[in-house]
Amino acid sequence: MKDTQATARSVPEIATLNGFERQSNGVYATVSSSADFGYSDGENVERTLDKILSSSEDLSSQSAELESQVSDWPTEYHLSSTRANLLRPLNLSTSKRVLELGCGCGSISRYLAEQSHLTVDAIEGSPVRAALAAKRCKDLDNINFLTANFNALKIPENHYDLVLFVGVLEYAGRFSDGRSDQQAVLDLLELAKRSLTKTGVVVVAIENRTGLKYLMGAREDHYAIPFIGLDDYPDSTGIRTYNHAQWLELIDQSPFGASKTLLPFPDYKIPHLLIDADSGSLDKASAVDALGRIESRDYCSPQNSFPMAENEPRIWQGVVEADSLTQLSNSYLLLLGSDAADITQLSPKQSVTELSKPAFNYIDENVHIEPSPYARINELSQQLDATKTHADELQRITVAERERLAQIEHSLGWRLVRSMQRLFGRL
Repeated sequence: MKDTQATARSVPEIATLNGFERQSNGVYATVSSSADFGYSDGENVERTLDKILSSSEDLSSQSAELESQVSDWPTEYHLSSTRANLLRPLNLSTSKRVLELGCGCGSISRYLAEQSHLTVDAIEGSPVRAALAAKRCKDLDNINFLTANFNALKIPENHYDLVLFVGVLEYAGRFSDGRSDQQAVLDLLELAKRSLTKTGVVVVAIENRTGLKYLMGAREDHYAIPFIGLDDYPDSTGIRTYNHAQWLELIDQSPFGASKTLLPFPDYKIPHLLIDADSGSLDKASAVDALGRIESRDYCSPQNSFPMAENEPRIWQGVVEADSLTQLSNSYLLLLGSDAADITQLSPKQSVTELSKPAFNYIDENVHIEPSPYARINELSQQLDATKTHADELQRITVAERERLAQIEHSLGWRLVRSMQRLFGRL
């Protein structure tokens, strides 16, 4: 339904270019559009978010009211003030127009629009999520929400000072038209480059497939399978993350002539530490000290934990001393531009920036993960030792479990874990 109440708000150029009209929920869309990315946290999660956003008075990016209603990982992801920590260290003062591609339910959008000098266009493929994002920002008039597949949108050229892909480019292959995962990423970077002003910068936030927590047994965030990213996604469904070497290759093929890699910890989703290891003047002592307070999390586990997590601080110390922090960071915050000076202007002024970290205490009972084949093998081994009926018990291990075990044992990730165990002792 068209918004008949809109009067003073000017129509954004991107909406005019694509023939969009502002609907009654505050989202711009084509009148006949029914397109949906099919991406969702689930109806129950979206209903919960709608109820919380509808009943809350403080919708700000640092709202204690919203954080008080965090009860599981989805509500933490969408409502925690830590989400905007990803951008808080950046200098946005020289930017004016911002394009956020893939805004989700609006947690990053909210922070951007709170910077009153910015005008923000935020695009989301899911109409339901776009409506939730608009509700999160309903008291702000410098942000416009559009729902569409941005692969098919006409984007104004030479228009934006900042283009953001936060948790988006890993899905590029899923929503492209038969392109390879890597080519789909390059296509989106090309789209972003055309939309930028001469001094504009692209911001990319994404996991590192060879991040330390994945080496230590954390499940890959999108497939909920340990080590699948370390094996470079042998059965990719169009969802793929990249390590630093792969990003350097992609950037070299992109239209951008300059780049910087920032390191958010424990990851880009809920960062409370941002390290600039590219600065050439990294304070290693400060970095090691700050990393000692990091607790990486497995978001596919009800307890958010993973094997060997208790050894993380001392492993980070070794990683810093070996100058391998960029290679093993769990996530990346990439800045891409035409000129290094533009990236420097946007970058944090300190090489190590610590940020606020709210405490949440919940066990996410909604997370369901199939038992690890290793847990089943260990259970059977104990039974065998106790009953001395090795042959009978071994027959209970299914063929599927044997195949999964063999695949993991021969994976790069498991070999790296074994190497780390030999290096650090029993982890």
